[in-house]
Formats: sequence, C-alpha cells, structure tokens
Amino acid sequence: MSQELINKIKSMQWEKWLERPFHAFIFSLFEDSTTKESFEKINIPGVELRVQFAQKGSWYLNHELLEEMDAQVGKYLETHNMFDITSNLEIFRQQSRQKIEYLIGSDQTLEGKYTEIFEILKLACTYIWLAHGVESFYNRKLKEEVPNYIKSNIDKFIGDASFPKKKNAHAKFDGMMRSGAPSDEIAQKFGWLKIRDGFSEPFSVAEIDQMKSESAPHQTHEEIQIPNELKELFNQVQELVFFRTERTDVFYQLFFQSRPIIQEIAKKYNIPFDQMRYYRAKSFIIGNPEKYFPLSTFAYLDGEVIFQNDPIIVDQKIINKEIRGAIAFKGKQQGTVKVVKNVSELEKVLVGDILVTQMTFPSFISAMNRASAFVTDEGGITCHAAIISRELKKPCIVGTKNATSILKDGDLVEVDADKGIVNILNS
Repeated sequence: MSQELINKIKSMQWEKWLERPFHAFIFSLFEDSTTKESFEKINIPGVELRVQFAQKGSWYLNHELLEEMDAQVGKYLETHNMFDITSNLEIFRQQSRQKIEYLIGSDQTLEGKYTEIFEILKLACTYIWLAHGVESFYNRKLKEEVPNYIKSNIDKFIGDASFPKKKNAHAKFDGMMRSGAPSDEIAQKFGWLKIRDGFSEPFSVAEIDQMKSESAPHQTHEEIQIPNELKELFNQVQELVFFRTERTDVFYQLFFQSRPIIQEIAKKYNIPFDQMRYYRAKSFIIGNPEKYFPLSTFAYLDGEVIFQNDPIIVDQKIINKEIRGAIAFKGKQQGTVKVVKNVSELEKVLVGDILVTQMTFPSFISAMNRASAFVTDEGGITCHAAIISRELKKPCIVGTKNATSILKDGDLVEVDADKGIVNILNS
C-alpha cells in the first residue's frame, strides 16, 4: 500500500458521484481499464483517466479529471461519432462471446482461460468509463445549441428528443414477454439482466411469470419534431442514450457467460462461488487469492492500486434536507417510500409505492410497473429512469443527489414532478 497514493487522493477535490455497492472482484476488473493502452485496444486513442477512487460503496468524481477526459473524447469525436463507438462495442461483444465460448470448451490451462477472461472483462470496463467522457461532451453540446432553437421546456424537449431508436436488451426482453414466448426461453436468453453484481442468480422462470402478470400496457413512444439544425446532434445523442445502457449490458452479459470459468477457479481454491465477490479478481492470475472483506476503499493511480478497509476521505454531512431534481416526466403522486439499493430489494415495492433509488436499471422494470412514481439520486433527463417514466407515463424526478440519504422505507411523500420537488408528508 502506498502512502504516496493515499496522500494524492487526499489532496484532490472529490464529490460523491455514483453509488455502486461493488466488492473487491468487480473493483479489480476496473484496474488498468482507464489507461491509454486500454482505450487504444477499444479503438479510442488518446483517452485516459489516471485516477479512480471509490469508498463505502460509492464512486467519487473529480471534475478536473472528467474535464480532461471530456477534452480527450472531444478530440476523438472531431473525426468520429457515436455510431463508430457503438459499432466498436458490438464487434467487441460478438468477438468476446465467441472467445468465451471457445475458452469454456478448450483444453487450455484454467489459469490461461481465466487470464483471457480477465482481459475481456477489463476492456468491457473501459467501455463503461468511456460513456462518462462521451456524455459530458454531448451534454455540453446540448446546452450550447438547443437554446438557440427551443425557447421553452428545454429539458423536456431534450429528454423526449433523446429517446433511442435502437432496442437494447431490456426492450427485447420486454418484447419477448409481451409476445407470449415461453418463460423458460426468456430466462435462458435474458436471465442475466437481473445480475448487477456478477454473482447473484439470474431471473428464474417463476420471476418471469410474475413479471408477465404485472406487465403494464405497452406505450408507444411519441415522436417529436426536431428542428433541422438539431437533427444530426440528436441523432448522435439518441445513439449515446442507447450506448449508455448497452455498455453495462455487454459487461454483465459477458460476465455471466464467463461464470463457468470463474466457478472452476472458485472450486480450485475451495471458495464458495458467491464468496468470490470478496476476492481481488487479478490475484487469481498469479495464483495468490487476496480477500478483502469488509472493503471500504478502492483507489487506482498509474498502475498502483489500494484495497483497504478504512476510508481515505471524510464525507461531508448532508445539511440541505430539500429533495429537488430534474423533471423527467411531470405529474403529482403521493405514496409510501420504498428505498431500493440493490436488485434483491425490488420485491418490497408494492403497487402504488414511490420507488426511490440511486438509479434504475433494466432489471428494475417489474418494480417500476408497480410503483406510482420514481425518484433517483443520479441521472439526467436522458437516463434510464427518465426514459421509462415517459414510457409508463409516471411522475419522475431524477438527479436529486440526496433522496436515498434522506428518505427511508415507510415515509409518506408527495412527488411533485411539476416542480421537481419531493415533499415529506409525515415529518
């Protein structure tokens, strides 16, 4: 452990950013994923993020680092576009799936198989990081250009106009359920959508049967008129919104496909498979498993890594108790709060409840069908929760930053998505 790295982290300005209750295994897959070499391997030259930092279940953001990455991505986008990025991702997915299938059945050594799996999943993490630089670049472009042509309800226009043309895995999953496809076929093809930690169990046939019974009527997305001067920009932004979901889907799909090899590694070291999450993934390459539980901190800088139980920085206490965010879909709704921080908690969301979470994922759709409104800590007007709220016509406020910290299960609230405020009624 490097005191120099710890001091470097302490000297930087950090803001709590994305809450992700990962453990050592997934954090380790992010090691070296943001180097220039990794970005070059996914055909995005000249981009890097030198420092990664997470503690107590949250990633932290340094604005200077993001601005540097934004500028690097902007230079790439001078001669490329979002369609180049999504094309690269699809090629990566196809080649990786073929490679994993080959590795599972090959007579290569277990260590050799695992090393190649680690490299695939690491590059999938590179795509995950890329989305943040790309999104920052296009958000700036939207703020600069849209007000020149749209004079009112700008955020709503951007959200509606950003609806992706392409169908992601969840849309295809939903389509299979609505088509009446057998639940076992759906589970076999899309069961992995439930898994957001790499080690949980996929959707079961019974769960899919339940989702079919709870499925809300399909809503057709309403096309809006986009000024000719903005059509190319929104063509790119629609592809970005698709990419943002797609790149995490690729990661979890490849992770799920790789499980037979990871299970073999677990068996070799007599580790229960679900306990593998607490081990540094990279440590199995050299045959010396390193377990970190409980794990508070992950930090990476120029090839050096910290895994430790103690936090590095002290979080600022929440002083502002007002819950306010961006309006994704207007309306007012009262209900009982259910705070969801992982997929295993989705079942507690009952019909009419207010779903409060850091951000939503495709695996949240059954709970979103039951809930009457959504409130998220993260995300903007083009995030997953915003898109689904417009599909389901349910009030939604996103990007509050503090909703899950202030609200608790059982609180009675009013989601006023006409004003972008959540009012606590039982305080």
